[in-house]
Amino acid sequence: LAWIDTGVVIFTPRAAQILRNGILDSQSPLYRCSRTGLQTLYKKSGFNKGTIKEFAKEHTLQIELYSHMLMALHTTTPLTKQTYLQAVGSNDNGKMTTEDLVYLYHSRELMDLLLYGSNTGDEHQKEEYKLFGDAWRFTSRAVCHIVDSSSCNIDASCVLLNTIIESSSSHQIQVHKDCIIEHCDIFIPRTCSKFVIGDNCLLSGLRKQFFCSLCTDNNKIIRIPKGLCIQQLAMEKSMESDDNDLGRFVLIMLHVDDEIKKCNTIMGISIEEFLRTATNLTHEDLWDDKEDKRMIWNGNFHPLFTSYDDIGSSLYWIFEYLTNNNNSALSSDLGRKSLEHWKSLPRVSLKEIRKQNNAFLEFQHRKKLSVCQKKKHTSRWHVATAPARIDIHGGWTDTPPICYEHGGCVTNIAVKVDGLKPLGARSRLLLSIPFSDDETKGGDAPCVHLISESRQLDDDGRVGKEEVWLTHVEDLCDFNDPINCKCAILKAALICIGLVSEKDLMMKKKQKGEKTLLSPILKSFISNKRKENLTAVSNDSITRLEIISTSLLPRGSGMGGSSILGGCILASLYECFRGSSDNLPLDLNEVIYDVLYLEQLLTTGGGYQDQVGGLLGGAKVSQSDEVIQSSDEKKEEEKNYAKMARKYLHIQPIPLNSKLQNELDKRLLLVYTGIPRLAKNLLRNVLNKWESYKKSPEEKDIIIQTLGLLVEGGHDAAECLKWNDNDIAESEDEIAIDQVIEQLGQCMKKYWECKKIMATPPQQEDDDIIDNTNPEPKCVKDLLMYLYDNKSIYGGTLAGAGGGGFLALISTSDHLNLRDSIQKFSNQYFNCEKDQNVFSIHSCTICDEGLTVREYADIKVCGADYFKLDWHS
Repeated sequence: LAWIDTGVVIFTPRAAQILRNGILDSQSPLYRCSRTGLQTLYKKSGFNKGTIKEFAKEHTLQIELYSHMLMALHTTTPLTKQTYLQAVGSNDNGKMTTEDLVYLYHSRELMDLLLYGSNTGDEHQKEEYKLFGDAWRFTSRAVCHIVDSSSCNIDASCVLLNTIIESSSSHQIQVHKDCIIEHCDIFIPRTCSKFVIGDNCLLSGLRKQFFCSLCTDNNKIIRIPKGLCIQQLAMEKSMESDDNDLGRFVLIMLHVDDEIKKCNTIMGISIEEFLRTATNLTHEDLWDDKEDKRMIWNGNFHPLFTSYDDIGSSLYWIFEYLTNNNNSALSSDLGRKSLEHWKSLPRVSLKEIRKQNNAFLEFQHRKKLSVCQKKKHTSRWHVATAPARIDIHGGWTDTPPICYEHGGCVTNIAVKVDGLKPLGARSRLLLSIPFSDDETKGGDAPCVHLISESRQLDDDGRVGKEEVWLTHVEDLCDFNDPINCKCAILKAALICIGLVSEKDLMMKKKQKGEKTLLSPILKSFISNKRKENLTAVSNDSITRLEIISTSLLPRGSGMGGSSILGGCILASLYECFRGSSDNLPLDLNEVIYDVLYLEQLLTTGGGYQDQVGGLLGGAKVSQSDEVIQSSDEKKEEEKNYAKMARKYLHIQPIPLNSKLQNELDKRLLLVYTGIPRLAKNLLRNVLNKWESYKKSPEEKDIIIQTLGLLVEGGHDAAECLKWNDNDIAESEDEIAIDQVIEQLGQCMKKYWECKKIMATPPQQEDDDIIDNTNPEPKCVKDLLMYLYDNKSIYGGTLAGAGGGGFLALISTSDHLNLRDSIQKFSNQYFNCEKDQNVFSIHSCTICDEGLTVREYADIKVCGADYFKLDWHS
């Protein structure tokens, strides 16, 4: 952005790069117009006629943005929709064109551009701004450092640029919707009971001292009037002191609708009201006699300050007057004193500010914001993402104790849903967060921040969130109660990696006494894992761990979500705590085993096929041995499923023929039924059935036969996927592939019949029924029957345990035809309006990559609420 006397000029990234190249190129005329270039040439020249200013007068070009660049490029008209539509840049890489610059006339236009161009405003408004922002890669946050942003309640529609906000665990702090906070460093102490910034504000350049001067002991509430823009700028002859004060600076206060080249309004009120009612000033008090035309541009409205101590007392009357919309603020002694104080301050015009502002000092401050982020905290996000899985055949034979008492075989495939790996987790360590006053005294600052969030596949909008702060070891004691405990899987993961032992937590749960701080345990754990000495961390700061799990799937999807998510959490944590000398790659097999232990901690049970299916890419077949042991050995080993898996689980990847994989991507389709499955109830049905066959001979034949079919089906599905075209003529490929896909469809069809037998609850007396969960909802049964009758699919099965969630289908042709069939069924079955789908239909493509963990060391937007859908692509 470049501010000029009549508005704002925005350079496209391409144009900015052209200018940057010119400034950095020592052969370019622009090189000697930059501070660095000028200093370099001055030193090399041996100039002996005086200072660098005299050298500049003789050797630099006098280039003005408005007079030379903009006039030459004819961009002097206000921004319109047509300008936006043309603002995608030119293919000519040599010089800038009219499409490389856009001119904004009003502050309102600038706010609309930033808010809607970064896709943070209302989705139904300002479509041209969104188009423009997409073309120029606008973002809602850039170079930010936000600590405990959720405690501040910063609305999603805010635009934060070059911003640090550190209000650690503060209460009732809000930044209202549709604000823009640019290159600020706002540090508000926890002792502040309330901090409010009104909506539709543009705050620019304000330092932390500005807010501290307003937030006094007697006034804990900061309210900036709606629509008021406040900008702080350093002025010439200012020297930056050790405490980052600016010395002499000016506060520009304008309303978003003020027109600076006219004389209609100032701060949103008419000039006449401002003079006669509000201030009792005259035109001569604000404009010099030499000015031919009186405008906001050349009026002396903006006070100069040399100390932040004067701000609160001099601005009080403005805030009160604009907020209450009348002069009642001036009837009190405080209001009158504030007005007189403001009138006594030297004031300057925008015209003078343009001449006298210290641009170098301002850019130095912005640069410090970026440096501060790197020095204050280690804030590298370790982002783990993984695909979901669809099971082709063999499920339930992976579930302990069935998998070891009978033996098991499962074939499944890792898949993307709508082109995304839908499960992920990210974690980071912040090694030097300053204590607030009460934390220093009490020593009980939270050191672990947990967030479990669910987002939408189509637009990444957050639809659910659980958040927990951990201060004491005892805060982890409810880890094994996932129904009532928030973020239970994240707590269990901390136990799984060894931060705190399960045994110690069980003891603390029984004991009553003084609580144990978690912070020293976390520091010790970091030191041991990363081989780093954290004693160098200041005593007035805290080390904090942040973990965020993200699911793009609806709850109860049946696609292995909780197990795969557990693997993402563990993998992210392992990488987060990895030492700089540890260069060994992450062992995915170990992660798979650890997820079994994680699920034991959660008491949710379950087998191994979910994490095998999603953490390892592509297709694979997993087999578990039937184990014959003495009862004592068996009981001891079954206490640790991870130990059992290490000994008896065998995983074999299945390399897919490229032609077969391409065709499967065209034929596979997912349908979300809208019914979240009850996996725990279905698991209980299966395990009850497994135990009942030992007592009931009538049940034995059915169970053993079904398990045999499941194991056999797992092997059959694996053989189908191993197909290759080595001995097939190219002309016969299409027929051969269709036959393989038909066989896979038949596997899935048979698999679904076996699942229903296994998950249907045992017959019980009416008064003794614990759970009568039906693994096949009626709408699913009817849909499958309709699709089979219409020859739309070769096969299908509800993913995972059944009961609801996603229905995986293999179509007889391209899945576009299958989509039409589902739509027709939905319209008839649910009596829907045309083109309205009760079922949610999603693409399903094979993902070869599996679990990945990437370190984003260059992400400067560090807030816990920050999220990029690109991480999951």
